[in-house]
Amino acid sequence: MISSGLVELDDDTKQKLGKLKQRKESLERRLKELTSELRKTKFTRSDFNLIRQVSKNFIQEVDCLPFEIKQQLVRTTISQVIISGRVQGTYHKPNDLPGVEITLNINELLLDSLRVVANDGRRH
Repeated sequence: MISSGLVELDDDTKQKLGKLKQRKESLERRLKELTSELRKTKFTRSDFNLIRQVSKNFIQEVDCLPFEIKQQLVRTTISQVIISGRVQGTYHKPNDLPGVEITLNINELLLDSLRVVANDGRRH
């Protein structure tokens, strides 16, 4: 009955409904944001297997490539590098940075392309 306009709402109720509607829209936007973020980080076992296989093949060939090609491959593959923390202590092994976390974000378009390739490979 309310939606058809047969019942008149007082100003307080209209204000509360307006706030609820804004809150609902805000929560829906946040859900979309979180879903998008989750999609960026959600890898399946087949994604990892595909990346492992492509990486294995790539590693066998990469040493023969010129530096410029290697640089472009990294720039195409990695969308973001995040380094956080501080090195703890003064003595550590080479390539070991205790207290430092390095995160590589893979280009999502590339990952989607790899998924398409993987799915095509499973169909054949």
